[in-house]
Amino acid sequence: MNNTAICEELLKPSDTQNGKNSEAGTIRREDIQLELDLAWLAGLIDGEGCLTTHFWNDKKAPTRPKTLICSLVVSNSNKLALEKAQQIYESIGVKSHLIMGKRENRKFWVGSLSIRGNYNLSTIIPRLLPYLVIKKDQAISLLAIVYRKVTLGEKTNGKRGLSLTYDEFILTQIKKLHELKQEGRYDIPSTTIRSALLDVEGDDIVCSA
Repeated sequence: MNNTAICEELLKPSDTQNGKNSEAGTIRREDIQLELDLAWLAGLIDGEGCLTTHFWNDKKAPTRPKTLICSLVVSNSNKLALEKAQQIYESIGVKSHLIMGKRENRKFWVGSLSIRGNYNLSTIIPRLLPYLVIKKDQAISLLAIVYRKVTLGEKTNGKRGLSLTYDEFILTQIKKLHELKQEGRYDIPSTTIRSALLDVEGDDIVCSA
Protein backbone atom coordinates (compact mmCIF):
# COMPACT_ATOMS: atom_id res chain seq x y z
CA MET A 1 0.00 0.00 0.00
CA ASN A 2 1.49 3.38 -1.00
CA ASN A 3 1.66 6.47 1.21
CA THR A 4 -1.40 8.08 -0.39
CA ALA A 5 -3.52 5.01 0.24
CA ILE A 6 -2.31 4.81 3.83
CA CYS A 7 -3.23 8.48 4.46
CA GLU A 8 -6.65 8.00 2.88
CA GLU A 9 -7.30 4.98 5.10
CA LEU A 10 -6.21 6.75 8.25
CA LEU A 11 -8.30 9.83 7.47
CA LYS A 12 -11.53 7.90 6.93
CA PRO A 13 -14.27 8.52 9.52
CA SER A 14 -13.57 6.44 12.59
CA ASP A 15 -16.69 4.29 12.11
CA THR A 16 -15.29 2.97 8.82
CA GLN A 17 -11.86 2.00 10.09
CA ASN A 18 -11.89 -1.79 10.49
CA GLY A 19 -15.62 -1.58 11.14
CA LYS A 20 -15.08 0.07 14.50
CA ASN A 21 -16.15 3.37 15.97
CA SER A 22 -13.61 4.18 18.67
CA GLU A 23 -12.62 7.37 20.45
CA ALA A 24 -8.98 6.43 19.86
CA GLY A 25 -9.64 6.24 16.12
CA THR A 26 -11.23 9.69 16.10
CA ILE A 27 -8.36 11.26 18.01
CA ARG A 28 -5.83 9.60 15.73
CA ARG A 29 -7.59 10.84 12.61
CA GLU A 30 -7.76 14.41 13.92
CA ASP A 31 -4.12 14.37 15.00
CA ILE A 32 -3.00 13.16 11.59
CA GLN A 33 -5.04 15.83 9.84
CA LEU A 34 -3.48 18.51 12.05
CA GLU A 35 0.02 17.26 11.24
CA LEU A 36 -0.82 17.34 7.53
CA ASP A 37 -2.07 20.91 7.96
CA LEU A 38 1.09 21.91 9.82
CA ALA A 39 3.24 20.38 7.07
CA TRP A 40 1.28 22.39 4.46
CA LEU A 41 1.68 25.54 6.57
CA ALA A 42 5.43 24.97 6.91
CA GLY A 43 5.68 24.75 3.13
CA LEU A 44 3.83 28.05 2.81
CA ILE A 45 6.18 29.68 5.33
CA ASP A 46 9.25 28.25 3.61
CA GLY A 47 8.15 29.93 0.39
CA GLU A 48 6.30 33.04 1.52
CA GLY A 49 7.17 33.53 5.17
CA CYS A 50 9.34 36.01 7.01
CA LEU A 51 10.73 35.55 10.52
CA THR A 52 11.92 38.88 11.82
CA THR A 53 12.70 41.08 14.82
CA HIS A 54 12.94 44.80 15.38
CA PHE A 55 13.28 47.15 18.33
CA TRP A 56 10.33 49.50 18.74
CA ASN A 57 10.47 52.78 20.62
CA ASP A 58 7.25 54.34 21.89
CA LYS A 59 7.43 57.96 20.72
CA LYS A 60 4.89 58.92 23.38
CA ALA A 61 7.25 57.61 26.07
CA PRO A 62 10.81 58.23 24.78
CA THR A 63 12.41 57.37 28.12
CA ARG A 64 10.86 53.91 28.18
CA PRO A 65 13.22 51.08 27.16
CA LYS A 66 12.82 49.84 23.60
CA THR A 67 10.58 46.85 23.06
CA LEU A 68 11.85 43.89 21.04
CA ILE A 69 9.15 42.76 18.61
CA CYS A 70 9.39 39.24 17.17
CA SER A 71 7.17 38.35 14.23
CA LEU A 72 6.26 35.54 11.87
CA VAL A 73 4.66 36.98 8.73
CA VAL A 74 3.27 35.22 5.67
CA SER A 75 2.58 37.39 2.62
CA ASN A 76 0.61 36.16 -0.37
CA SER A 77 -1.86 37.37 -2.98
CA ASN A 78 -4.12 34.34 -2.43
CA LYS A 79 -6.60 35.16 0.32
CA LEU A 80 -7.80 31.55 0.59
CA ALA A 81 -4.28 30.38 1.40
CA LEU A 82 -3.90 33.00 4.13
CA GLU A 83 -7.32 32.18 5.59
CA LYS A 84 -6.46 28.48 5.69
CA ALA A 85 -3.20 29.32 7.47
CA GLN A 86 -5.12 31.43 9.97
CA GLN A 87 -7.52 28.54 10.63
CA ILE A 88 -4.59 26.23 11.34
CA TYR A 89 -3.17 28.77 13.80
CA GLU A 90 -6.54 29.03 15.53
CA SER A 91 -6.84 25.24 15.80
CA ILE A 92 -3.86 25.19 18.20
CA GLY A 93 -4.75 28.38 20.05
CA VAL A 94 -2.46 30.80 18.22
CA LYS A 95 -3.77 34.28 17.47
CA SER A 96 -2.89 35.96 14.19
CA HIS A 97 -3.72 39.15 12.32
CA LEU A 98 -4.75 39.15 8.64
CA ILE A 99 -4.80 42.27 6.47
CA MET A 100 -5.60 42.60 2.78
CA GLY A 101 -4.91 45.64 0.62
CA LYS A 102 -3.62 46.93 -2.69
CA ARG A 103 -1.78 49.89 -4.08
CA GLU A 104 -3.68 52.40 -6.16
CA ASN A 105 -1.80 51.52 -9.32
CA ARG A 106 -2.06 47.75 -8.82
CA LYS A 107 -4.84 45.46 -10.01
CA PHE A 108 -4.46 42.66 -7.51
CA TRP A 109 -4.94 42.57 -3.76
CA VAL A 110 -2.16 41.30 -1.51
CA GLY A 111 -2.35 40.04 2.04
CA SER A 112 -0.23 39.64 5.14
CA LEU A 113 -0.87 37.20 7.99
CA SER A 114 1.21 38.02 11.05
CA ILE A 115 1.90 36.48 14.45
CA ARG A 116 3.46 38.24 17.40
CA GLY A 117 3.80 37.60 21.09
CA ASN A 118 5.92 35.20 23.12
CA TYR A 119 3.09 32.72 23.71
CA ASN A 120 1.95 32.58 20.10
CA LEU A 121 5.44 32.17 18.67
CA SER A 122 6.60 29.66 21.28
CA THR A 123 3.47 27.60 20.55
CA ILE A 124 3.56 27.51 16.75
CA ILE A 125 7.29 27.38 15.93
CA PRO A 126 8.03 24.05 17.70
CA ARG A 127 5.06 22.50 15.87
CA LEU A 128 6.43 23.69 12.52
CA LEU A 129 10.11 22.81 13.01
CA PRO A 130 9.82 19.15 11.89
CA TYR A 131 8.44 20.31 8.54
CA LEU A 132 10.40 23.47 7.81
CA VAL A 133 13.31 23.21 5.38
CA ILE A 134 14.40 26.54 3.90
CA LYS A 135 13.65 28.62 6.98
CA LYS A 136 14.21 26.07 9.72
CA ASP A 137 17.40 27.71 11.00
CA GLN A 138 15.67 31.11 11.02
CA ALA A 139 12.82 29.64 13.05
CA ILE A 140 15.26 28.14 15.55
CA SER A 141 16.99 31.51 16.03
CA LEU A 142 13.70 33.37 16.44
CA LEU A 143 12.49 30.78 18.95
CA ALA A 144 15.74 31.16 20.92
CA ILE A 145 15.15 34.92 21.06
CA VAL A 146 11.59 34.42 22.29
CA TYR A 147 12.70 32.02 25.03
CA ARG A 148 15.39 34.49 26.10
CA LYS A 149 12.81 37.30 26.21
CA VAL A 150 10.64 35.19 28.49
CA THR A 151 13.59 34.41 30.78
CA LEU A 152 14.64 38.06 31.03
CA GLY A 153 11.04 39.10 31.60
CA GLU A 154 10.80 36.75 34.57
CA LYS A 155 14.05 38.10 36.03
CA THR A 156 12.97 41.73 35.67
CA ASN A 157 9.37 41.18 36.79
CA GLY A 158 8.16 41.89 33.29
CA LYS A 159 9.55 45.41 33.03
CA ARG A 160 9.05 46.26 29.39
CA GLY A 161 12.16 46.01 27.22
CA LEU A 162 14.57 46.17 30.15
CA SER A 163 18.09 45.07 29.13
CA LEU A 164 16.94 43.51 25.84
CA THR A 165 18.87 46.02 23.73
CA TYR A 166 22.09 45.08 25.54
CA ASP A 167 21.63 41.35 26.01
CA GLU A 168 24.53 39.60 24.27
CA PHE A 169 22.62 36.40 23.53
CA ILE A 170 19.70 38.22 21.95
CA LEU A 171 21.96 40.46 19.87
CA THR A 172 23.92 37.43 18.66
CA GLN A 173 20.75 35.61 17.62
CA ILE A 174 19.40 38.72 15.88
CA LYS A 175 22.64 38.97 13.91
CA LYS A 176 22.45 35.29 13.01
CA LEU A 177 18.81 35.65 11.94
CA HIS A 178 19.71 38.61 9.76
CA GLU A 179 22.54 36.70 8.10
CA LEU A 180 20.29 33.72 7.41
CA LYS A 181 17.70 36.01 5.85
CA GLN A 182 20.32 37.59 3.61
CA GLU A 183 21.14 34.14 2.25
CA GLY A 184 17.55 33.80 1.04
CA ARG A 185 17.14 37.13 -0.72
CA TYR A 186 16.48 35.35 -3.99
CA ASP A 187 12.73 34.89 -3.41
CA ILE A 188 11.81 38.09 -5.25
CA PRO A 189 8.03 37.43 -5.57
CA SER A 190 7.51 37.44 -1.79
CA THR A 191 9.61 40.57 -1.40
CA THR A 192 7.53 42.29 -4.09
CA ILE A 193 4.30 41.42 -2.31
CA ARG A 194 5.57 42.71 1.02
CA SER A 195 6.76 45.92 -0.62
CA ALA A 196 3.28 46.45 -2.05
CA LEU A 197 1.82 46.14 1.45
CA LEU A 198 3.96 49.00 2.71
CA ASP A 199 1.58 51.43 1.05
CA VAL A 200 -1.29 49.88 2.98
CA GLU A 201 0.05 49.43 6.49
CA GLY A 202 3.26 51.46 6.71
CA ASP A 203 6.67 50.29 7.82
CA ASP A 204 5.31 48.10 10.60
CA ILE A 205 5.40 45.03 8.39
CA VAL A 206 8.76 45.61 6.74
CA CYS A 207 10.72 42.38 6.56
CA SER A 208 13.17 40.79 4.20
CA ALA A 209 12.95 37.22 2.99
